[in-house]
Amino acid sequence: MQNYCMSVRPLGRVMIESRLSQKLLDSRLEQGARERYIPGEQWFRKGENWFSITAFSNPFKTVYTELAVLTENRGRLMELVGNMPLVFYGVGTGDTEAAIVQWALEAGLSPAVHGIDVNWEFLEVFLQTLKNLSVEYGRDIFYRGHHTLFQMTDGRQFGSGKKAHICLGNTVGNFPQEEIFGVFKSNARKGDLLVLGVQLGKSPKKLLEQYRDNAQMKRLIMAAIESRKDLPLRSELAWDYNKKTGAIEAWLGGVQVFRSKKYDVGGLVGYAKQFGFEKVDVFERGDCAVAVFKKA
Repeated sequence: MQNYCMSVRPLGRVMIESRLSQKLLDSRLEQGARERYIPGEQWFRKGENWFSITAFSNPFKTVYTELAVLTENRGRLMELVGNMPLVFYGVGTGDTEAAIVQWALEAGLSPAVHGIDVNWEFLEVFLQTLKNLSVEYGRDIFYRGHHTLFQMTDGRQFGSGKKAHICLGNTVGNFPQEEIFGVFKSNARKGDLLVLGVQLGKSPKKLLEQYRDNAQMKRLIMAAIESRKDLPLRSELAWDYNKKTGAIEAWLGGVQVFRSKKYDVGGLVGYAKQFGFEKVDVFERGDCAVAVFKKA
């Protein structure tokens, strides 16, 4: 008989801790407008815009592409992850992240889960998802939500022992690469895993068109900057594919308001190695790849 008394239990004193204020985010947006480079976390501040984007209206097609890759390779992934605490960099709508937690439960584990996100609502929705899974499988889940920026995290927040640092949905492509890989390097310890879900740049012209002709993406970007009256908000977004960086970019009056880097597997493996991460395995399907690294 299944035990329905199991629940999600906090890792520490609170279930979700906040180190982030709207004032700080507004300040970063103001600074970004001055420096003509809007930081990536701004697009995730308003959860309703992301919940309104369906899997196929999003140019990344996150749910169907990445989740399919992980599902096809779940045995190998869970063999590598084992009972490591799961540290999710960006929870978002939580579909793919929840699947990994579910596989841990199906393996008879009671996983420790950390979710990091700029959006408090995402962390709350993910908590409810974990509660549902805990009831369904009759096992405890230990959770802490971190309402903060990736750049403000400290590896010590996630406890001792080996961990799996997981960043899915091509989230890694929204940041300056040296900055985000610097975060991973700082937070990971020897033997930790780094799992990155990325979109491959196999067809940049098609990708550019999917972004350019996309009312949902435009609405998401404009909602992130609508408070900045110093920007030409009535202008049309100018989209471009930057061959040098491999990124799809959106510009508004000379300000880069959006970017999403696309990858090739060899380049990603080589770049991760510069930060101390050695390739363990890579899973590919179509224009999506999930790469697993270990901190040397």
